[in-house]
Amino acid sequence: LLDNADDKLQLVDPATSTVTQTVPLPPNQPQVFLSQDNVVIVAAVTGQVWMTPIQQIATFNSQSAPTLSLGPNVVASIDSAGTMFVFSPTTKRVDRIEPDTSQAVVGTDDLSLPVKHTFSITSVDGQWAVLDETTSRVYVAGASASLRGTPAAKTPAIQQASATGDRILVAGSTGLVALSLGASSPTTLVSGKSGTPARPMSANGCDYAAWTGGQAWRYCTGDATAGTTMPLSHTSTGMKLVLRSIGSRVVLNDSHSGATWAVQSDGQ
Repeated sequence: LLDNADDKLQLVDPATSTVTQTVPLPPNQPQVFLSQDNVVIVAAVTGQVWMTPIQQIATFNSQSAPTLSLGPNVVASIDSAGTMFVFSPTTKRVDRIEPDTSQAVVGTDDLSLPVKHTFSITSVDGQWAVLDETTSRVYVAGASASLRGTPAAKTPAIQQASATGDRILVAGSTGLVALSLGASSPTTLVSGKSGTPARPMSANGCDYAAWTGGQAWRYCTGDATAGTTMPLSHTSTGMKLVLRSIGSRVVLNDSHSGATWAVQSDGQ
């Protein structure tokens, strides 16, 4: 568990759900990612990156020299196959990292965007996509598309990284759209929603989205309809919704209250 308030990583015994050890992390808004074999720690403010084997995370030294330094104010994502992308608007680069095969940057694309804007990054099938949340525009290698005039125009949230897929999902305050991996014009999948969206998720052949207005949505390959909308029970104000996957299971979680909904079923 990541303790953002104190920059610590809490190691939990899954059998007892108790914290067994606390590992200090580097300062400057640390983020923690898991590949197949490694833990990757990214200091968002400085762009410094540390890689350590999962088995050695308990002995991680937050004062150790970083493995990489990718420029300040980065955003990062990693998919289930361990492919990681990091974007720094200062260096104007999107760097590709494969933590399980190399501790070096294995690929770079140029991307020049205003430094003071707010960004998020994802990847689908090994291809990166950067969302400029300030202008509601999605960038991929060599192309971009505007979300203006779509249900994702306001408070856009780009999907979590997926090792497979053929489209990029972006949710907004009133619905969900999809773009091709080449950033074609957005196609509306869902409209008429309300609230702050969770970052959509694609997992095991299904797509998921949710909004704090009290609804979730699911579409699985082979469904006869264009997707299933589910009401969320026992919602509250101030929710921070996050879609989470563990193996083949997907749940919707409110990280503020701890409430969880079974979005693979009927949203209870």
